[in-house]
Amino acid sequence: MKKIYFLFAGLLAVVASASAFSSARDIENTYVVEYEPCVVSPDGTPVYDDVTAKVEAEDETKVMISLSPWSESYSSMSLRPLVGTVDTGTQTLMLKVADNANLGVGNLSLSPDVYAEVSLFISKLDSESATWVDADTAIARVTTEGTIEFPEDVRILLGCRIDDKTSYLAAMENVKFVFPDYFTFNPSEWDYAGKSLFTEGVCTQLMKEDSNNDIVELDIYRNKSKKALYAVKNPYSTSAWLDLNKEPESEGYIVFSIENPDFVWMRPLTGSGLWLPMSEGGLPEEIYFQNIEGMRVFNDGMSVEEAADEFADRKLTPSKYDAAKHVVILQNINFATTENPFGTLMWNNVEDATYKFTIPETVGVDGIYNDADNVAKRYFNLQGVEVANPEAGQVIIVKEGNKVSKTVVRK
Repeated sequence: MKKIYFLFAGLLAVVASASAFSSARDIENTYVVEYEPCVVSPDGTPVYDDVTAKVEAEDETKVMISLSPWSESYSSMSLRPLVGTVDTGTQTLMLKVADNANLGVGNLSLSPDVYAEVSLFISKLDSESATWVDADTAIARVTTEGTIEFPEDVRILLGCRIDDKTSYLAAMENVKFVFPDYFTFNPSEWDYAGKSLFTEGVCTQLMKEDSNNDIVELDIYRNKSKKALYAVKNPYSTSAWLDLNKEPESEGYIVFSIENPDFVWMRPLTGSGLWLPMSEGGLPEEIYFQNIEGMRVFNDGMSVEEAADEFADRKLTPSKYDAAKHVVILQNINFATTENPFGTLMWNNVEDATYKFTIPETVGVDGIYNDADNVAKRYFNLQGVEVANPEAGQVIIVKEGNKVSKTVVRK
């Protein structure tokens, strides 16, 4: 089953699980859409790419659902949306094709004198003729978990109408809107693992030059049940980011798995705690950092082995964990945002964007902390390179077992 992603403009609103909704604003949210593709395009092939959509409440009873883009072929189109009315008594949502008036979208110029209406449409399966027919409305059920489920006899279609004649280009059936799996840090599920040395190489080009690539120490946690899963806390709450981060006190994480040391993946949908405006004068949005490895494993449902094989076939270099040095290098990094949590945005070349973390040596492979007594000191410069013999006057990071400190070498 393929997934496409739905979002709405604004801060995320959580649908309370195991509870009824009481207004349209309760279902204004970000959804993962699970569906089966239908063959309706002229060449007999489903026309699909990942789709984003806004599910917005116009008032207490009405919503609007718009998709853009449906595929790269239609990325420049502004699709006329579906509109809906909620029934809190039956916990349902009745959708219908939007009227032409006052929407200002959905017109595609094919020639100076010919315009096509590009819109979302609804069709239903006629039980008597066993054929799909145009429909004005469809009713979806809203479950207590916040999932919006459409009946099996309903399709949502992308269509192009010219002079009252409609051609359907793509469609989906067995449609279900599911709330996405955002990361939430539950302290009972994690063990404190010590301090990690963090070198930021993703956003540093936005900062002052003297702040780039500084090493900072952060708290790192290890998952109790998934021993290869780590969470680094508040990577963008340090003093170096005060001028850039609009919400420096916002808690955030970077979560990654070293299950396969040669293919380390980051967990998408994890708020980093870094809030930036995405446009001049725009409101700050939280940044969700992710790497391509994590998108393949977490979003696309690949196994780590399948994703690693894909990287090998495409001759891509994956993120890795050097067990001998206890260092994780995360690369292939892009980011999403509050308003576009499934985006793949980047300020620079993805090849140049890296995170570097150390994992405390006192964390054993079986999750048991080792004895840290008599651990030799190790020295690193501010770029994270280990230094065998620090020189007098040099600013260095000293790592001794689970202890990390910054100091100046004295004469």
